[in-house]
Amino acid sequence: MDRREVLKRLALLTGGALSISTMAGVLGGCRAGSAPGTYRPRTLSTDQYELVATIAERIIPETDTPGARAAGVPEFIDRMLTDWMYAAERAHFLQELSRVDALAQERFGRPFVQATEAQQVQLLQELEQEARQTEPRRVVIDRATGQVVDGPDTSAEDMAQGRPPRTLTVALRPFFRVMKELTVVGYYTSEVGATQELRLNLVPGRYDACVPYDQIGRAWA
Repeated sequence: MDRREVLKRLALLTGGALSISTMAGVLGGCRAGSAPGTYRPRTLSTDQYELVATIAERIIPETDTPGARAAGVPEFIDRMLTDWMYAAERAHFLQELSRVDALAQERFGRPFVQATEAQQVQLLQELEQEARQTEPRRVVIDRATGQVVDGPDTSAEDMAQGRPPRTLTVALRPFFRVMKELTVVGYYTSEVGATQELRLNLVPGRYDACVPYDQIGRAWA
């Protein structure tokens, strides 16, 4: 199974088309790979990393198989933020991540990671509902810097003139949609997710690609 087929299947799991940055990251080989506890985040602070890990674990909790934290999803998300997201997308994600803590403080009088499991789930359900009702905010960015620029997207004009596109329109999506996408993609492209949860080959060259269905035990939802 090649990475493009992986992207199609992951899009089904996340309920829609994957973002350009996520597709680029997967096609470029972005995934978690460090031994547990050894990764040092490059974009997220220590507190932000723990917040991302806690949210991811609520999205894919540990059951009879490892959850998002054990699969290295927080590492995957930090790698995506650092190496694959445009600066505007990264800033939007970090701003919304701070908002999660602010909402937890407002509702429960404590940071998200210190809230009870029930409180955390309640807040994430509210964010999920909000995401369903909120349209992405489309912005034009400079392809070289990843920063938002004033003015129209000139990519069509550039390509018509035979020039590399200087700008690109990207959608800044609601936080929970981005977080869920990164969690699901990070999980099911990890060794844990592919071998213990789906038991399918999602990372070419690492796992058995073709096995009888009765030996798989799990399939795509």
